[in-house]
Parts: sequence; C-alpha cells; structure tokens
Amino acid sequence: MKNICLIFHTHHPVLLNKFRFYEIGGSSSYFNQENNRAKMQQAAIKKYGPVNQQLMALFNQFSKYFKISFAFSGTTMDLMETCCPDIIQDLKKINDLGSVEFLGETYSHSILNLNNEQEFIYQVSKQKNKVLNLFGQYPRSFLNTNYFSLEFLNSVLPFLEFDLVINQESYGMHEGFSKHTLYQIKDRDGLKMLFTENLLQKPEGLKKSEVLNKPPLRYADEFIHWINAMPEENQIVTLLIDYKGFLGEKDANKPLLNFIHELPQKAMESNIGFITPLEAALSADFSPKVTNVSFEIKLQEKKNPPNQLQKEILDILTGLKDKVYQTKQENFIKTWHYLQDDINLHEMSFESKNNDSLQEDQNPFSAYINYRNILDDFTRKIDKALLNLKEKIRSNNYVSLIRSKRNKIGNQPLSLKSNH
Repeated sequence: MKNICLIFHTHHPVLLNKFRFYEIGGSSSYFNQENNRAKMQQAAIKKYGPVNQQLMALFNQFSKYFKISFAFSGTTMDLMETCCPDIIQDLKKINDLGSVEFLGETYSHSILNLNNEQEFIYQVSKQKNKVLNLFGQYPRSFLNTNYFSLEFLNSVLPFLEFDLVINQESYGMHEGFSKHTLYQIKDRDGLKMLFTENLLQKPEGLKKSEVLNKPPLRYADEFIHWINAMPEENQIVTLLIDYKGFLGEKDANKPLLNFIHELPQKAMESNIGFITPLEAALSADFSPKVTNVSFEIKLQEKKNPPNQLQKEILDILTGLKDKVYQTKQENFIKTWHYLQDDINLHEMSFESKNNDSLQEDQNPFSAYINYRNILDDFTRKIDKALLNLKEKIRSNNYVSLIRSKRNKIGNQPLSLKSNH
C-alpha cells in the first residue's frame, strides 16, 4: 500500500528593530514588537486559521485515517504564543482530534548551527522541550531544514533520541535512488531517512499527460494519479508544505486549501493511506534500504560565500557564544537565539533582498550597522552580567569562609585558667 506523509512546516524569525548608535547602553528593545505582531496576526487571520479549521474538519470526517505532521522552529512557537495564542489552541485541538506528529528542528534557523555542534545540540534540545511543553509530544523525527550533513546528523541525532531525519535535498544519492523510499544510513543502527517533495503548482498550459514525470500538486486528483503511476516499490511520498506558503494565495480558498480539502477523499478512493514520519521509521511494513551516501554540500556551499560584512558578524557571534551560556540567564539565551537567525545575515547580502526585511530601503550596509549596534549593546550586557556573576560568587565564597571560621572557633572547647 502506498502512503502519503504530509508535513506542514514554517519558520518565523523575530525581526529586528532599528537600533541606533546612541541607543547602545540604554534600554531600547532589539526587536520590532509591532512588526512581529502584525506579521503573525496577518498570517493567523488570513491563512493559519482557515487551514487549521480545514484540518479539524478533515479529522472529524476521516478520523484516524488522515494523518499529518507539523514542524515549527522554537521562535515560531514563541511568536505564536505571544501574538496569536488562538493558533496554538487550534493546534492543540488538532493534536487531540487525530494522528498528528510534531517534528524536531533547531530553535532558530541559526547561522552558527552549521559550524558548531554544541549550539546545534542545545537548540535542538530546547525546541524539543518547547514542543513537549506545548503539545505533550517529544519529537523523534527531525526535519533537516538547513541541509546539515548526514554524517553529522547520524552522529548526533540518535543521542538526542531521534529515529529519523527528513531531508529536503538529495544531493549525492546513488544511481537508482528514489525519493519515495525509506532509507537507513550505513548500518542497522543508523538513522532512518525520508526525502521530501515540495508543493509545486502545475505550470499553466501543461497538459495532463506531461505531468507524470514530476508532481503536479495543483489538484488532488492529479497528485493521486501521479502516485498511482509510480512503481510499486515506491511506497512513501513525503509531501512538504510551507504552512506560511498559503500567504501567497490571493484567495484563501484556492488552490492549496482546496488541494488539502480534496486529498483525503481522493487518496481513500485509490487505496492510498497516510502515515507520519515516526510511523514509517518504526513500522515493520517498510524495510529501509541501506545507503552509505552523504550530503557533502552544506548550506554555505549551496549559497554564495559570506561577504566581508557577514564574515565579521560571524566572528563576533562565534566569540560571544560561550559568554552567553555562562550567564545561565534564560532571557539572554532566548535573545541570543533570536539574534542568530540567518535572516539577519541575509540582510547583509549583496545578491538578493529578503522579503521579511524590516525596511524596504534597507541596504547591506545599513543592515550591518543596525545589527552591529545591537551586538555591541548585547555584548556589553553580557559582560556586565558575567562581572556581576563573578562578584556574587566571590561574595558567597567570602561569606562561606567567614562562617567556616566562626564554626571552627565556636566548636573549640573552653579553657578556664585558675588564679591559684
């Protein structure tokens, strides 16, 4: 039986405020609360809300037959909690209604994760705990959003209690590779893998007979027809849909919402099931193919190499990392994760403009100056916190020493001298 593994994913960065040089050392916020709230509420009202209502209706209609997964970064869940808590409540209802799996990610789409194993482990663990606290699940499937190498993931994720990784790219796969099969890295103890199809609309003017070589995905019946035409050994189609991608639709009812609405019925009519990533990894019905393949191409190699502005920022962030964690203060650590988001580095790119840019007229140099001002201020706060921490430790040690000496004096036996 063929199966559809349906995954909704999204990431919202916490957008920066304009931070001027004279504000360094003051109390100005690093983040544009108004802009962040407006973007999240727009997404909630126009897209997330309608999509969630559609999913709840499908679970009420198809019960346990219909299955989906969600993958949210930690920053996304933070913004949902703060700006649109109704979406969190909807997701909890969906979780209660049907077979839903919440996937692991990094807490932010960090520009340091690719080069720093400790940062990666800390952020993944933090995101897992966030999912657990909100939805009562402890993720065991990991969505590889940043193109981490498979050698790295296979060495780290099992120790973080993951069973499977979902990859968005398939560079370097051997001849005869299929994106619609469960794989396993190297040996029987290796991490299992799925590879995704992205939701693409059918190009205008393309005939139905011409869409069989690639997923059309504009209409549910075409998608099911495409799956039925696959060889029988291709058993799992992992469909990755950007939860935020619904924002691109002019009409909330077309076309993706219609696609989701029609998909379960069309799949059921063709005896095609739904499955979550963890079910695929643990099911005895799927025998994973063993592969020694690896992703040698990482995110930095896929994109243009960092320019001089970006390199300087990366050096500052790398040097700041250990200090932040030494403070052991949650507010600093959370701010640190927000500041690391790769959107902030992308703002300094000369090649392209980010759609989430804070200022339409912002250029790489103004983005660099703004971010550098924030990092200078943040560094001062971190250094001050560490100094206070050292003073506190020194003071506590001094008090302990005094108490210890007093106890020693108090425990000595009294010696009474006689005058005779």
